[in-house]
Amino acid sequence: MEKETNHSPRKKIKQPIKELLEKLKVQGLFFISHLLHWAVKILNDLDYKLTNYSFNETKYDFNDLSPSKRIEKDNLYHSALEWALRNEDIQNIAITGPYGSGKSSILRSFEWNYPQYRYLNISLATFSESAAVSDDLRKHIETSILQQILYRVRESETPDSSYRRIARSKPLYSFLIAVVGILTCISAAYLIKPDILSKNFVLNAFEALHKENLKLFALIVTLAGATGLLYYLIRGLRNRSITKLKVTSGEIELSNNDSSSVLNRYLEEILYFFEATNFNVVVIEDLDRFNDPEIFTKLREINTLLNSSKQISRSIKFIYAVRDEVFVDKARTKFFEFILPVIPVINAANSSDMLMRLLKKTTFQNEISEEFISDVMLYIDDMRMLKNVLNEYIIYKNKIGNSLNKDRLLGIILYKNLYPQDFAALNNDRGKVSQVLNKKSNLIRAGIEHLENKIAENERILIEVEKQFLTNIDELRSVYL
Repeated sequence: MEKETNHSPRKKIKQPIKELLEKLKVQGLFFISHLLHWAVKILNDLDYKLTNYSFNETKYDFNDLSPSKRIEKDNLYHSALEWALRNEDIQNIAITGPYGSGKSSILRSFEWNYPQYRYLNISLATFSESAAVSDDLRKHIETSILQQILYRVRESETPDSSYRRIARSKPLYSFLIAVVGILTCISAAYLIKPDILSKNFVLNAFEALHKENLKLFALIVTLAGATGLLYYLIRGLRNRSITKLKVTSGEIELSNNDSSSVLNRYLEEILYFFEATNFNVVVIEDLDRFNDPEIFTKLREINTLLNSSKQISRSIKFIYAVRDEVFVDKARTKFFEFILPVIPVINAANSSDMLMRLLKKTTFQNEISEEFISDVMLYIDDMRMLKNVLNEYIIYKNKIGNSLNKDRLLGIILYKNLYPQDFAALNNDRGKVSQVLNKKSNLIRAGIEHLENKIAENERILIEVEKQFLTNIDELRSVYL
């Protein structure tokens, strides 16, 4: 039998197939590696959840500063919100009250107790009030609102959105796309020029095995690949408009509708988002810190568009957590269809009672005198600050304060929370308290000198009085008359 030569057809077929199998082996190992990495991540997440589930409370009596969910379901505020959400004539709801009044706790507890609604939370992370809002700041605020809306869901839930974001790489998906792309190119090349097989050993192998079906297979792969490419091109251009077209240079400029307002520019995106998802309650917090009614006006316009759109078949409610003074006079009742006022749970008058109530849940409730608490709690009117004062007191007491006077320790913790900048300056021997402490000797000396001068003056007066005495009855009568 004749031996195979290096240039025999069988050798030409085996070598490309071997190389292809080797490449597939590498890709397969890469995929298995990512699969194992994914499995490890799932197991770590499961371990974390089980650990949290079996978590035991610490021996220290700490308080979290987040909005409380532990409010009973039949609360009056909850009943009012539930009524407003069920009312078809109400689209914009205001929860009004000063900072620290408990608006966020009411909202979080309502979301916890009424899971039948789908909530979209928007919160502007600013902790200082703005006296005036510039155009740049307004655009930044609107961009933040838009991002919190569109980034709430996965990209797969809004596949036709033109607001693109970085997608996490999927090795298997990328591998399949690469294989389909290569097969499409090879199939198209074969249909255009069938004699390309004489130059490609891989196609030679396929042709040798299934010569009669190769052309049909190539046609199907080419049509499928072209259909997929056209589908992605149409999706990519769907929400864009052509503003410039140069045939000679082949230049095309794509752009969305321009507008000075970010929210107006992306109205189509917002409409599509609510059409593709099932959110029906939008909760907006901290927007009142910017003191800009114009942003509220745009949000109200968006709410009107959403509820009047034929693309969306459900009612969408907007809930605004704001201060009472954001809208004045009749503007409040014109802007909102329902206003829910929140009575603060804590103020300067009852803060001492609130602290005593928290102390009763601890193991050191009798360490601090009630008189001292009543005196210093007049400066606390925020529940979060009150809880933070107690948390810091626990830490300082257990680290450095076991031998210290507990009233004084609480006093320095209050000073730290009320005047944090001055407290930080105190560590560097600066600030108002540091100035007072550094002047202690001078103040004592001045006080002693003042008292000595007063004593000397009183002694001088006493000597003058002793020198004055009456010598006869006529002088006595003159004094009384």
